[in-house]
Amino acid sequence: ENVDLFDAVSKAVINKIETYNAQDITNIVWTYATIGHEDDNLFEAVSEAAISKIETFNPRDIANIVWAYAKVGHENNNLFEAASE
Repeated sequence: ENVDLFDAVSKAVINKIETYNAQDITNIVWTYATIGHEDDNLFEAVSEAAISKIETFNPRDIANIVWAYAKVGHENNNLFEAASE
């Protein structure tokens, strides 16, 4: 795992997170969870963006984002609550 690369990508994603759609947001955290790289700042930025766009997430997006957070052990109760509605 190239930590420097993933940290650089995280910073770039955070700077543009509001431009991403539901699938983009989901794919980002799914990828980080799959490789086991948890970045608190990225996951928090994704939480905020996802909550603001939660009505655009389809059931698969919601399942994948919740799985990603569980996989890396990152809790965000506001996101989980929004996802459950």
